[in-house]
Amino acid sequence: MLAAPAIVRAQAKALKIAVVLPRSGYLAAAGQACYRGAVIAPKVLSEYGYAVELMNIDFESNVDLARTQTERAIADGAQCVVGAFESGATLAMAQVCEQRQVPLVINIAAAPQITEQGYKFTFRNFPTSPELVRNGLALMRDLFQATSTAPRTAVFMHVNDTFGQANRRAIDAILPTLNYLPFKAA
Repeated sequence: MLAAPAIVRAQAKALKIAVVLPRSGYLAAAGQACYRGAVIAPKVLSEYGYAVELMNIDFESNVDLARTQTERAIADGAQCVVGAFESGATLAMAQVCEQRQVPLVINIAAAPQITEQGYKFTFRNFPTSPELVRNGLALMRDLFQATSTAPRTAVFMHVNDTFGQANRRAIDAILPTLNYLPFKAA
């Protein structure tokens, strides 16, 4: 009886993905929800034959810390970065990832300037502020039509950060062009 040698294949190295989220600070609840979604990825991907190692990083709802934590993650071997739920932090991370030529996948961040700078290593899968505003106003129109009621006035309040300012600019640009809402931009 002849025996053939077993074929030995090298095990692929795990893809190291830095998941940079605000798991503490004022955005902690949202960051922890995003984290719970991220932690299922390695198991699911392993079932398809992909080895993934997550580097779970908390930027404590602090934009400057998001930048330094991203720099540290890349220095520690991150081959891809995902984050960051907050537009200002994501903008800072995009700058680092572009400089280091490491892909950044935006999980949630609406400020359009993040992807309007011509970066080659930044990828968005979340709508921009103008898309959110346009869709939100269309839903308001549908609600007003369905209920045959509508307010005569409205106030737009926002946080004074990158996300809030991006939404304010979107409202300022889009609202005056619409003729289907019962109130006008002031």
